[in-house]
Amino acid sequence: MEAEAAATASSEWAWLPEHLLDSILDIVVSQSEDGADYFRFSAVCKRWLSVANHNAHKYPLPISVARIPHPSLPLLLIPSSDNDYSTHNRCLLDLADPQNRTVIELGSQYNKRCGGSSHGWLAFAKADISITLLNPFSGATIELPPIGEAPVFEDWEDPFPYCAYYVQKIILSADPSENPQYVVTVIYTDIMKVAFKRSTDQVWTHTKLWTINDIAYHRGRIYAVSNENGVYYVDVHNPRHSKMVNDPIRGKWPNSRKDKEYCRYYLVECTKGCLYKVIKYADTDGNSVFTAKGVDVYKLKYEDGKPKWYRPRNLAGHAFFIGDNHSRAVVASDYPGVCRSNSIYFTDDQNCYCFFPNPDRGQFSVGVFHLKGRKMGTPYYVLDPSQKHMPPAIWIDPPKHCNN
Repeated sequence: MEAEAAATASSEWAWLPEHLLDSILDIVVSQSEDGADYFRFSAVCKRWLSVANHNAHKYPLPISVARIPHPSLPLLLIPSSDNDYSTHNRCLLDLADPQNRTVIELGSQYNKRCGGSSHGWLAFAKADISITLLNPFSGATIELPPIGEAPVFEDWEDPFPYCAYYVQKIILSADPSENPQYVVTVIYTDIMKVAFKRSTDQVWTHTKLWTINDIAYHRGRIYAVSNENGVYYVDVHNPRHSKMVNDPIRGKWPNSRKDKEYCRYYLVECTKGCLYKVIKYADTDGNSVFTAKGVDVYKLKYEDGKPKWYRPRNLAGHAFFIGDNHSRAVVASDYPGVCRSNSIYFTDDQNCYCFFPNPDRGQFSVGVFHLKGRKMGTPYYVLDPSQKHMPPAIWIDPPKHCNN
């Protein structure tokens, strides 16, 4: 009876007269310091979202859901035109119109490298190696405890920028704003260890994995790919044991490549639940400058219950988005004319894995690779040389409720 009463009350709120909803929205936004309540209003139901979109032009918000033309397609978070370490603005770039960029205000404490992007949340490491998760669309934050003992940078005049690279990548099993039972997994330290924490845990659980390039959630487990091309999985309910996924191509990379080529490995789960391994390789000039040259892809399938990797002809109509972010796959046909199927859109994440980044190195290799014809595409974003010292670009998912 109580559930039925609650459902009835919710339905009645949804169908309040439009002029009354307009007034409620005006009051909500006027009392919101950062505009985040606009998004909370938008997330109540489809009708309230419609009212919010209709009124979006009236409010000077950090970013409006009405300004996101392709909900659920990753956006690229890049430095703004005035971005330097004294400001705290970034820009959101949409692949549909790369020149039309939306300024988003983060906060001075977040004007540093993101240690990951997952389900619309950004991760930022602090000096004590604790982590703040920030949802830039709602303004919500989640504080995570230190992963371990903070590193000592005795030889560095200002160690703070390097702490941001100590946490190399973070991914979430679910959006915390939608599912309170989620898992956070992190790659950290210069030897790329892996730890995870369930939302109900007070401390991190440290695994035995190390030299890990990327992580993903697949079949309810944490999967990890190492810089030697091995793929492992860890059961969060039995973390003491990790198991290697059968990998017949192990050892062919990068030894079969030229000495000047550098490989990075990623794991991507597609919308159909299949797991792919992506290998991006780049040339290096010997001075920590990497230029992306190509990509290879392998798909995991099970034959008689046993895992096997094979090289697919295409990505089954998907487009992949990889980098410092939680690797993502979208069905390209959902965004005609915006992203191409069987293509990999990537950002520069080489600096991250140097641990001690070279701020003069800049950002390279931000582009797209097309499996058809096996060729590099036209770059969708080119960094202004004057901003090469700024936090690197990263993919971020827009709010899900924009798509309701």
